[in-house]
Amino acid sequence: MWTRYELKSRAKDMLRRNYWYAFAASLIPILISGGLGGIINFYFQFSLPDYFTPDKLFDTQEYARILRNFIFFYWPYFAVGIIIVLMLSIAYNLFVALQLEVGKSKFFIKAVYEEIDLENLIFTYKSGSFLNVALAMFMKNLILFLIALCGGLVIGFIMMIPFVGIVAFVLIPVLIVVVTVKAVSYMFVPYILADNPNINWRRALKLSEDMAYGHKLDIVILHLSFIGWFLLAAMLGVLTCGIGSFSVVFLYPYLDSTFAELYIKLKQLAYERNLVQEGDFN
Repeated sequence: MWTRYELKSRAKDMLRRNYWYAFAASLIPILISGGLGGIINFYFQFSLPDYFTPDKLFDTQEYARILRNFIFFYWPYFAVGIIIVLMLSIAYNLFVALQLEVGKSKFFIKAVYEEIDLENLIFTYKSGSFLNVALAMFMKNLILFLIALCGGLVIGFIMMIPFVGIVAFVLIPVLIVVVTVKAVSYMFVPYILADNPNINWRRALKLSEDMAYGHKLDIVILHLSFIGWFLLAAMLGVLTCGIGSFSVVFLYPYLDSTFAELYIKLKQLAYERNLVQEGDFN
């Protein structure tokens, strides 16, 4: 078995020797993955005409004219723009953000064994396995999305039924628990792909579920054990007009290294429980 103290102690030992490498490995994916958000915001800020100002919106005739112009002249371009931005966002997520997530997982797995190399962040491109990694990560996120969507639709439907809608408020916490449990079950998929980027996506999801089986509550508690640090960063942000909240980025290497230690431990337990098949790990 494992304990939070054991995992965090091992993570701290690694960070004492290699903190700034770990900091870079945690920060680079965040900076690069967040880059598209700025592009999308730029598009929505400047793609719409400068008509939607408060003084014009409260003028009924002016508002009607704006609406007609938007429908007949701007909506087709706006719709095409939304589709293009959506496609770019999906492609960026699959072939950049998720690739870096798996690369970050590989960096911290290797760091456990004192093999420090920032090139691990881009190993999926160098190994030519980025398509399989993209598929596996896409399926993981798609399943989680569909579970949340279906649950949300069911709750929304129940809320519209007279005298029964109150039940929906009871089901909301149930949905949160279900999604959380499933997310915890799949949290090791990036690490499994880091170990074997060519593994079948179904096998990666199944292996992650098997590794998390019997440990889900402890894993959730491990996540919650970091909440004090985030609250501290929030307090610093309040006291420094938001500047101190950026201190949270210095916490990410601690989280990433701790969860890499957890993965290594559960991987060892998976071997002991005969859950690993030939070819699962390189």
